[in-house]
Amino acid sequence: MSGYYFNGQYYSSAQDRDRAQRIYYEQEARNKAEELNLVNNRLAGEISRLYVQMEAAHGDARRLEQLHQALQQRVQEMRSDQDRLENIQQEMGARMERDFQEVRDSIRCTQESVHDLERAHQEHVRVVQKAFDEVQKEMDHRFAEAEKRRVETENRLRKAIRAVDEKVEDDRRARLAKQKNEQERAKTQIELVEGMLEQHQGQAEPLDLHGEIQSVRGQLGQAKALLANNDSSASLAISGVAFGQALALEHEATRRAAKLEQTKERILEDAVALKGEMADEKLQEFFRAEAAQTVQILDKLSQDVHGGYAQHDRLAATALGHEKVLRRVRNEVLNMKATAPILKKRDLERIEEGKKLLASVVKVFGATPRVVADYLDKNKDPKSPRVLACDFGKAKVEIILGIDGNYQVQSWNNDTDSCRDHMASLTKALSSHSTVTKMSEPDDDNPDRRPLEHPRSELKHTEVANNLSKIGEQL
Repeated sequence: MSGYYFNGQYYSSAQDRDRAQRIYYEQEARNKAEELNLVNNRLAGEISRLYVQMEAAHGDARRLEQLHQALQQRVQEMRSDQDRLENIQQEMGARMERDFQEVRDSIRCTQESVHDLERAHQEHVRVVQKAFDEVQKEMDHRFAEAEKRRVETENRLRKAIRAVDEKVEDDRRARLAKQKNEQERAKTQIELVEGMLEQHQGQAEPLDLHGEIQSVRGQLGQAKALLANNDSSASLAISGVAFGQALALEHEATRRAAKLEQTKERILEDAVALKGEMADEKLQEFFRAEAAQTVQILDKLSQDVHGGYAQHDRLAATALGHEKVLRRVRNEVLNMKATAPILKKRDLERIEEGKKLLASVVKVFGATPRVVADYLDKNKDPKSPRVLACDFGKAKVEIILGIDGNYQVQSWNNDTDSCRDHMASLTKALSSHSTVTKMSEPDDDNPDRRPLEHPRSELKHTEVANNLSKIGEQL
């Protein structure tokens, strides 16, 4: 049967195929852009809440450090979303141009029709571009606001740290001022540094602070040796250097602990957010099995996260692996949510087409059959072909309706001649149905056998389950 195909669906003219392509890509562009916009908007809301919490934290440097780490990570995610939007836009532009080039190569019509198609294609590109540009503008505005708040909170954090440092320094000076001579002041300062080190000794392994602690201990060792040799002035100076290093050690310990905790919390929050999206009605209608599969992956990821952020020296590698899984899962969720409305539309279309085909079959056989409607997939996956099994007694007819627009009709019974007559009549009756891509031919040797293999789906949505399986294997 001559004609044109797009996503497995048959079209009788290049114009019809091009129109279907434009509708499909414009809908996909709106869906994907809106999904990214929703995610980006959620991040902006979280940044606003973190900003409010930082205002309430006042001079609590440790709490401010944790909140600042969280805010920085959210800003980085917003920046990544902008890159993702740009990549999706470029990929879709390339796909649109590639598909339209196929139309250019295959059309056999007048030059005027070619010009009409070209004009329609340019308008289509403009519509798709506009869908992305509008979302990009909103995301750019939110990112600018988020970056402004990040700088403000960073300045607030530095101010709080300076206040803490000044308090510690004032305490040190006050204690030293009470001592009558340099020897007592050096001894007191050494005790201060030893106390600070003792607080962080248990953090040496998880926060990877061995080098920093060892450096402070080296300075203390020199200060003690000088004090033992009655060189109080040099001991006081060296112990002062050790105090500065110990203070820097406290800042680094706070920063690393906050980064570990916030990275862990962020990944867990993202996993929970993605799990929440699995309750979407359209996803549950067309991707129920894939949604359950996604939840299992996110549950396993969450288990790994709970036990995976105890060591700072492994943070980068651990987070990179978890973020890669989240990114891949998020892409599949985005694909499912963008595809679900298209599948809904096609499901309704094939139901209507099935009614028309059934009416044509009934007219040929001149009788009302017993009809059993079911999905081909044993788990009743609505993405699988719908099958209308028509029982006319001796004669059997199956109308197979793929969701990609790939429809088939086959008939068989024990009387080969009668079957051929019916098929000839069916072929003539269904000739006006351009959606029927294949008709069966009776098997002379085995007329009871179904002549056709059931169709396989050609749309990208069929790859989701396989992609999710591969993601799950990495955990």
